[in-house]
Amino acid sequence: MPWQPPSLTVKWGPYTRPDADSQLKTMQMVESGLGANKGVRILTRELALEKLRDNGVIDAEDIADVVAKLDEEQAKADEQARQNAKDLLVDAAAVEPKAPAPAARPSGGKPSGPPPK
Repeated sequence: MPWQPPSLTVKWGPYTRPDADSQLKTMQMVESGLGANKGVRILTRELALEKLRDNGVIDAEDIADVVAKLDEEQAKADEQARQNAKDLLVDAAAVEPKAPAPAARPSGGKPSGPPPK
């Protein structure tokens, strides 16, 4: 196999590391783009993560890997929530509620409520 020169790709990061205030503003902008405030979503998760990465808020090379990890964590959380709900239903079914005895109606008494028309 003949020798091939290595492939080089230049990746320019931010000129300086953003301060905490700048990072907070970027986070708020991304949250707004994801619809956190009014429910109007203009960013996908991938675009939001790229914006955070490009502005120095997160350090991630592979956005697809981050999305896959987020999906995995969400699936685990959803499964745990389903299991917790199932456990609550089982616990609720095991406890037999005691119903109060029906109130006795006095004999000869008039029913309460508005008079018939």
